[in-house]
Amino acid sequence: MTSPDLPDLSLSHLRVFAGPTGEAPASDALARLTDFCQAFEECTGWPLRYVPDAARRSDDAVWTAPLAHFPSRAGHFRLEMAPARKGAVADSHAAIDLATHWVKVLDELLRTQRALWEREAELAAGVPLVPHASEAKKLAERLESIVKSAAESAGCSAAALYLLSQDTTSLKLRASWKLPSDRLAAPPRPLADCMADVEAMSGHAVVIEGGNGQRFWQPPEDFLAAACVPVSSGTQIFGTLWVFDSAARPFSDQETNVLEIVAGRIAAELERAVLLTEAERLAKVKRDVSAAGALQHDELPTVLPPIEGWDLAGWSHWPSELGGAFYDWMLLDGGDLAVVVAHAARPSVEGAVLASSLRAMIRSHSEHLRDPAEILARVNRTLWTSSPGDKQAHALLAVLRLGAGQIRLAAAGTPALLRVGRSGAVPTVFGQPPLGASPAAAFSAVDIPLDNSRDVSELLVLAADGLTAGPQREAFVLADAHRDQLLDGPFPRGAGDLAGRLRRLGAKLDRDQAAVVLRRKSGS
Repeated sequence: MTSPDLPDLSLSHLRVFAGPTGEAPASDALARLTDFCQAFEECTGWPLRYVPDAARRSDDAVWTAPLAHFPSRAGHFRLEMAPARKGAVADSHAAIDLATHWVKVLDELLRTQRALWEREAELAAGVPLVPHASEAKKLAERLESIVKSAAESAGCSAAALYLLSQDTTSLKLRASWKLPSDRLAAPPRPLADCMADVEAMSGHAVVIEGGNGQRFWQPPEDFLAAACVPVSSGTQIFGTLWVFDSAARPFSDQETNVLEIVAGRIAAELERAVLLTEAERLAKVKRDVSAAGALQHDELPTVLPPIEGWDLAGWSHWPSELGGAFYDWMLLDGGDLAVVVAHAARPSVEGAVLASSLRAMIRSHSEHLRDPAEILARVNRTLWTSSPGDKQAHALLAVLRLGAGQIRLAAAGTPALLRVGRSGAVPTVFGQPPLGASPAAAFSAVDIPLDNSRDVSELLVLAADGLTAGPQREAFVLADAHRDQLLDGPFPRGAGDLAGRLRRLGAKLDRDQAAVVLRRKSGS
C-alpha cells in the first residue's frame, strides 16, 4: 500500500511482475524417506542417507544416485561406509544393488505422481465453457454486482471499474455503482493523467484518506476518500477498481486485501468473457468448415456415367474436414469419357478452395478440347494468370476412347498410374511440371491400350499424388508393402472392390489422397 504523503515518483512505465513458479505438492514417498533409510540400515548394516544437492558432500560415500524426477526437491542418495564393518549383514555389492533398484522405483513413483498432478490441472482447464443465451447482459449485471460488493465490503458509497483501451493509452469506465449514469458516456481518461491507476497497475494499491492525497493522485471522481487496486490476472493487466467515500477516512489492510480479492474476481469474469467470445467464434468457424467439407464431398461424382463395357470407381480421403485432393469424370460431346484426379499443393482450406477452382477449370476447358495434354496446358495458363505463381497442383487427366478400348492420358506434377493384374501391381510415377508453376510449361499425352482378355482382366489406378514426403519416388499409398496388401487375398472382383481396398490402406496415411480405378470389362 502506498501512502499519499510519500508518493513513489520513480515510476516511469507500467511494470508487470511475474509470480513465483508453482511446484508439485510434497510427495508421501519423500516424507517417509527417513523411515526407509533407517530400515535399510537395520537390514543391511549400511547407512543410506538422502542429502539435498545444496548440502556439502563428504568423501566417505561408497555409492551415490540422484533423484532426477523431482526438481523442486532435487537431491541425491548416498550409501556411506559402515561404521562397524562386522555389523554389516550384506556386502557392498549387494547393498549397492538394492539401493540402486530402490532409487529407480522411487524415482518412477515421483515421476508418475508429478505427471498425475500436471494431468489433473490440464483436465481442470478443459472444462467446457457454456455461454448463456443472454451472456452480454449477464456480464454487465455481474460486473455491476461485483463492483457494488467491492464498495460495500470497504464501507464506501460508490465504486467504479476502469479498463485499459486496446492500445493501452487510456482508461474507460466500464461498470459503476452509485455514480451518475452519464459517466459511462464520458470519454476515456488518458493514461498519462492517471497517476494513481498507473501506480496500482504496477502492483501497489493506492489509498487516498483525504487531505493532499486528492490533489496529488487526482482520482477520477470528486470524493474525499478513495482506494484503487489493480484488476489483473497472472498474464494480463485489465485496468483498475476504485471505491469512493464522501468522508475522509482510513482504509485498513484488511479492506484493501478484500478489494484485491474482488478485483481478482473481476479479472476472472473478464477472462471468462474473452474465452466465451473466442469459443463462440471458433464454434462458428468449425460449423462453417464442416458445412464446406460436406459440400466438397457432395461435389464428388457418385453416379456412374452411362457407358457400356467399362467399370469405374472413385475414392478420396482427407485427414481434416477439408482437403485439396479430388476426382471427377464427365462425358464429352464425342462420346468419350474424361476422368481426372488432382491434388492442390496447399493445406486445408486453401487447398479446398484451389481444388474447387481447378475442378471448374478442367470441366470448362474439357467442353471444347479433346486432347488431355491441351486441356492441362489451358488449365495451367488459366491457373498461372489467376495467381501470383504460388498456387500449384498435380493432376492426371485421362480420356477413355470407349469404342477403341484405349486411354489417352496426360500428367502434370507427380501423379501416379498403377497397372494391377493377376501377376502383380506395377506403378508409374510421372515427373512433369505442376500446374500453375510456369506459363510456358509443356505437357504431352500418351496412349495406353487395355488388355480385355478373360485371363488378365487388368485394372488401372489413377492416383492424384505419386510422391511421398521424402525423396523416395513411390506411387501413392502404393509402396511395396501396401501393394502386397492391395492384392492380398482373391483378385479384385472389379473397380469398386479395388477402390475399397485402396480406401482402407490410404486412410492410414495422414495426407490428402484421391484415386480413380478403371477397368475394361472382359469381352468389351
